[in-house]
Amino acid sequence: MEGELSPRSYFPIITWDDPACPARRVNICSFNIAKRLTGSTWNSDGNFNESHISYSANGNITALRRNRDNGGTVVQMDQLTYTYTGNQLTAVADAAPAAHKAGGFNDGNTGTDYSYNDNGYLKEDKNKGITEITYTRQDLPAQINFGTNNIKYTYSAGGGLMTVTYTGTNGFPNRTHQYVGELVFEGTTLKEIRHEYGRVLADAGNRYQYYLTDHLGNTRVVLQEDPAHFTVSATFEPDNLETESMQFMDYGEAPHIASSLFDHTGTSETGYALRLTNGETGPSRSVAVLPGDTVRMEVFAKYLDLGNKKTDPALMAIAMALAGGSSGGMGIDGGIIPQAQRVATENSSLADLLTGKQQNNEAPPAYLNYLFFDKEMNYIPIANGRRLYPDDRGSLRGWV
Repeated sequence: MEGELSPRSYFPIITWDDPACPARRVNICSFNIAKRLTGSTWNSDGNFNESHISYSANGNITALRRNRDNGGTVVQMDQLTYTYTGNQLTAVADAAPAAHKAGGFNDGNTGTDYSYNDNGYLKEDKNKGITEITYTRQDLPAQINFGTNNIKYTYSAGGGLMTVTYTGTNGFPNRTHQYVGELVFEGTTLKEIRHEYGRVLADAGNRYQYYLTDHLGNTRVVLQEDPAHFTVSATFEPDNLETESMQFMDYGEAPHIASSLFDHTGTSETGYALRLTNGETGPSRSVAVLPGDTVRMEVFAKYLDLGNKKTDPALMAIAMALAGGSSGGMGIDGGIIPQAQRVATENSSLADLLTGKQQNNEAPPAYLNYLFFDKEMNYIPIANGRRLYPDDRGSLRGWV
């Protein structure tokens, strides 16, 4: 997430990237003279916009409207009005259309929603179904009742949380959490380890979470280590042409050949590959990475030695087709000469052509190239590229 400051406001523009969304997401915020938020705009489509935000003379928010996406249509999910007694919030009413309230504020009550004890602490929240909250002498919550269901808290003499017990029916969880220093147990199972920057989820493969807080110490963002794997392949098969051509640059520059002899993916009946000659380069792809990311690249190739005089005549026929065959029939670049066509369906024989004859290990070099750039797209001159070497079957294989 990036924020850009101007002299008269706080973070008026908030941008962030999402791997699932190809376009950068932008929120443009507006503030009043007192530096209170008065609205935010989500790109130009109106989705998730916030508007009509107003405040009382005491600085308490009194109104808010918020949109959301509904199958490509912008709808209003919140139209909130806040009511106070002094500075204590007593009710929130939502006048948004009932069909579009999902995902917004839960207006589960009409009339007074919130009530407080003599010390000013919340004791009832009808929107959330909280019927009563009781407190200790230290004004720490001792029990929260949801009708017949409840949550109980116990503390040490110094006010440190020791246990939280959930008791109820109809799907309400029944469990006890114990807090021993930085360790949190559910029964006898270690659930998490807390530290000053967040916590470690011990029951989820020791996954780390980091908290970003505001100037008051309130958690505003939770960053979680959540490994995700994205695989992009160039198979060159006709069924994948449209998708792959959008994922790779120069995808259609080199000729495609249709022959099971050169097929590696095995994803279609015929099998397609890419023909590179005279120093041509294959498709390329730009990948944005962050610290901790791992990128693995792999490419497969086959080389035919046209200068080997002992090469089988049928193999030479295919090689001639590579250089330019007749226009009739399916095969290499749309055509294959009759001699090659006769053996094109004999997959086992074609494979034997590469292994049954004397091997020429002096194949020309082939490379899987990778270049590094910084976020300003300046080239970083470090080790780039990986040479491909022939294996014992005449194939070239490389990986990173």
